[in-house]
Amino acid sequence: MFSMLDEKRHLLATVVAATAIGTVTALAGTSPSSAATSAPTAATVATSVDPYSAAAARGLLSESQMPKVNEVQRWTRLAEPRRSRTTVCQFGSIQSLKAPGHARRDFRMPGARASNVVLKYRTRTAAAAAYNKVRSWRSYCDEGLPAGAVLLYRGPHKPVATPYGPASYFQITWKASPSAEEGWFEWVGVTRRGARVSIVTWRVGGMDANYDVDPTIAALKNAHRKLARV
Repeated sequence: MFSMLDEKRHLLATVVAATAIGTVTALAGTSPSSAATSAPTAATVATSVDPYSAAAARGLLSESQMPKVNEVQRWTRLAEPRRSRTTVCQFGSIQSLKAPGHARRDFRMPGARASNVVLKYRTRTAAAAAYNKVRSWRSYCDEGLPAGAVLLYRGPHKPVATPYGPASYFQITWKASPSAEEGWFEWVGVTRRGARVSIVTWRVGGMDANYDVDPTIAALKNAHRKLARV
């Protein structure tokens, strides 16, 4: 159930503790005025972009298929893909995943951002290796934070049931500085279907809000279905 971010009654620490004991936690999509609408420093480091692949692009998610942040706001698709990392946890460039075919789509809303990347490989083995590498990003989240930022929580990999291949995601919570009143909540998900892989990441800033069901789950199922078109 969405709770407005200007209700300062709830502390960020409460959200972190709740997540740590298994409560599905997400952040409300309407960010306060203090939340940055642009990506923090660590996520704006320029990376080169792979050549566009029309085949891979057929698997990209639309605005409505991305995680539902709340009942009010909607994602807006960017006209051109960003040249920044999809998440602070991303280790290396997208090229390091060595996909012959690649496409990316980026989204925004006030105080939030999201990305979807589709990778098309020639073999299932290569796709499986890429899937595992994206999952390994979880180990690098603290290294990817901006200078002075602090990682408050790093959740476990959570599996998502999909019919033709694996899917999973994890969540982190971090603050730009130890004294910051509000923080960032970030999700990193990945799914594989045959020789294709889809990555779904999103981030919102603020204090707290809760979801009965983590919206990353539906987005990963959408991504898995869309891979059938690649």
